[in-house]
Amino acid sequence: MFRRTQSIPLPPRLNITIVGLDDLEGLQGTPFTRVISICDSDLKAERGYETQLRRYFPGASFNFSYFDDVEYAKDGAPDRNSVYRILLFSQNFTVDDRILIHCRAGISRSTAVACAIVGQHSQPGEETAAVEHIRSIRSVMMPNFLIIKLADEILQRQGKLVAAVAKTRRSF
Repeated sequence: MFRRTQSIPLPPRLNITIVGLDDLEGLQGTPFTRVISICDSDLKAERGYETQLRRYFPGASFNFSYFDDVEYAKDGAPDRNSVYRILLFSQNFTVDDRILIHCRAGISRSTAVACAIVGQHSQPGEETAAVEHIRSIRSVMMPNFLIIKLADEILQRQGKLVAAVAKTRRSF
């Protein structure tokens, strides 16, 4: 499915920053190398915050996604293709990258994507450690289960990423 270019050992971990929209302006000029922007589906036509983010972080490469923070299939919900595109974008991330992931609040979609990416760069069986790593970055997190479920399927984790996130959500 995805080629594993390297296995990132525990530790070190990917250098990830997770924020909501209100925090973006304060990060302007930070030398991020990769930016994942997740906006609501109704912002797709106007291209969300693409222009603003490109101005804030001119040296970065970008992935712009547009889906709503819902955990069931409906128009505007995260789908397999959206999650696959994010994981394709992130498959070559290294510990040298400075990664920014944002959604509206920085709690659900962005933390789910971060869990998926760290899981992608971890060995099978390290899903709980991957989720705990994201919790150490963003203590207030409620990862979107639909994104997690889709990532678990794409990464062929047989429900282990879902279980690791479920355990974290119960303790929230």
